[in-house]
Amino acid sequence: MLKSILLFLMILLAPVPWLVASAHWFVLKKKSKVILRILLIGLILWALAAYAGYETFPKIFTVHFDHFLLKIIGMVSLLVALGIELATQKELGTYRLMGSSELKKRKDKLVTSGIYKYARHPRYVEHPLWFLGLGLLTGYSVLLWFTLYLFLALWITSYFEEKELMQRYGRNYSNYKKRTPALFIPSRPHALFILLLFLHAAHIVEEVIGNAWFITDFYGGLLSFLIIMTTLFFLSFFVFYFFLRGHRWAYYGSYLYGIILVVNGMDHVVEYFISSLPGIITSIGLIIVGLIFLYHLKYTVIRSR
Repeated sequence: MLKSILLFLMILLAPVPWLVASAHWFVLKKKSKVILRILLIGLILWALAAYAGYETFPKIFTVHFDHFLLKIIGMVSLLVALGIELATQKELGTYRLMGSSELKKRKDKLVTSGIYKYARHPRYVEHPLWFLGLGLLTGYSVLLWFTLYLFLALWITSYFEEKELMQRYGRNYSNYKKRTPALFIPSRPHALFILLLFLHAAHIVEEVIGNAWFITDFYGGLLSFLIIMTTLFFLSFFVFYFFLRGHRWAYYGSYLYGIILVVNGMDHVVEYFISSLPGIITSIGLIIVGLIFLYHLKYTVIRSR
């Protein structure tokens, strides 16, 4: 029963980012019959998602983990997501959250108060947090991969939304955009650092779930591995804290962190083809996001100081 409910939630949410992106694109291009177009696209996408779910169920729920600490983190994620939902409901109301401004082409007042004082797209953080919390709470790793998909899909969606909002509100939105980050993080390198930390944590989980050979052979067991990895992970948070505060040594520490994760990801990819080493999915993410992070760190942060 639980698996069926989780699958239904994934099928329900999977097409939503593309529907939102389509709505903003249609409004941007001044297309007619926006609601009808969205309904048609929605029917197609939901049919594809339902078919994919039917074909893969229950195989996608075979990888399972169970850890008390992860359950606690999952509960915290769900509570944060609920807090964001209540805060956005308070500022926008149900109709605007359902897309009344775009679908009915109304020029409602630009909201910059409340939670929107701290993020332009708070719900693009909220939705991934729901599935992150559910994944950690239930122990089904497929929900963690769906979390990553949802985050990336909503990130792409925000590109189309920003263009449409610029067209609708003009200079007001331009000024708002300059003083308010998209996803609570003050700049692009900071957002990428957060994503790297998330991938780093997911990479450790993937190695544990896959029972990687080096956990026993090199670290001497799971407990030693988790203690060392947790220590290194919190050191990364320490660097990130001073990175946010603008300390130059933390920028160089961030360089080192990014390089280590990229090299680690490349090593795992090579080892995967040699010995099927677990961690290939997050390794690819670490390589891609790590390289982008290093690029923006060099050209956006260091040269601007």
